[in-house]
Amino acid sequence: MKKKLVLISLLLLSTVVLAGCVSASDYEKVQIELQDAHDKIAEIETLNVSNKFASEDALIEWVSENSNYSVSYDVIEWTAHALDQQNKAFEDGYIISVEIAPEDLQALPSYDSVYTIFCSAVLENGNYYIWDPEEGIPYLWININVFR
Repeated sequence: MKKKLVLISLLLLSTVVLAGCVSASDYEKVQIELQDAHDKIAEIETLNVSNKFASEDALIEWVSENSNYSVSYDVIEWTAHALDQQNKAFEDGYIISVEIAPEDLQALPSYDSVYTIFCSAVLENGNYYIWDPEEGIPYLWININVFR
């Protein structure tokens, strides 16, 4: 992300230099956009996203503290709970995934389709855990290092 913003900044600046004849107001606009890009880079650098939980205990503790939802019987509300948990994880410096899987992978979605909603995370040791965001109990699924 940082490299992308730096590249955008350089492109904006080089556009002005290469054009050769730009008005002062256009130049000022580009300078403001350039400063905005630098501010965004500084903001991103302050985020402390480690991506992975250090241990199973850390994951279990975090999930149990952040799964305080009533059980929903609606896929939209269930998904909202999962996305809310994903947001909380990012705020706390972790990245978790939200999966929405239809019961029948071959059928087209319809009003009476059955879905499973779950969150997942990879620990530093490669263990991949899944859990229902409303239940809040992580289950070890697999260690992703077996794929290497």
